[in-house]
Amino acid sequence: MNKTPLEYAFFLLKLRDRSIGEIRHKMVEKKFEPAEITKTVDFLIEKKFLDDARFVENYIRGQQSFGSAGRYKLKYKLQKLYISRELIEEKLGDIEEEDEPKRTRKSSKKGRKKVELKDETTESLWGIGFLVFGLLILLTIFNWAGPAGDFIRKILGSIFGFGYYLLPIILGIVGVSFMRKGRVDIARA
Repeated sequence: MNKTPLEYAFFLLKLRDRSIGEIRHKMVEKKFEPAEITKTVDFLIEKKFLDDARFVENYIRGQQSFGSAGRYKLKYKLQKLYISRELIEEKLGDIEEEDEPKRTRKSSKKGRKKVELKDETTESLWGIGFLVFGLLILLTIFNWAGPAGDFIRKILGSIFGFGYYLLPIILGIVGVSFMRKGRVDIARA
């Protein structure tokens, strides 16, 4: 079923807001006749389905809300969406060049949330890490860890010598002690 140019344009606009140039480009790619494209785009502009000024404002607002859009990045992206340089400069006029690094740094920090873990969770994670590392060393002792195991055996063998064979036991004890009731209990006084 072939879509008419208007149906295709509405399909594109249903997915997200588009610029006039973007709609024209997509319709040319679909090999619609130039007269049909012009007629369709004129109709969409007349009925206010297409408005580059509104598109640019919404695009800038959307990108800034994610905190990842500075002036130059916005300018580049808008040019790729077939927006005229004049309209881009007009709409980006509110963003001062010297304020941009501060704004982008603030927004990137604002967007990140610091994860706070309970002490028990942190200690359990350390315990699991020690156990996994001990298991990895145990696998290297028996040559079951592949090329990475060979590398680890050479490095740790040169550092610890014969003590290398005791590392899995030590790491296992430390790992279990970290995981026991959320407190480290290696030796009691």
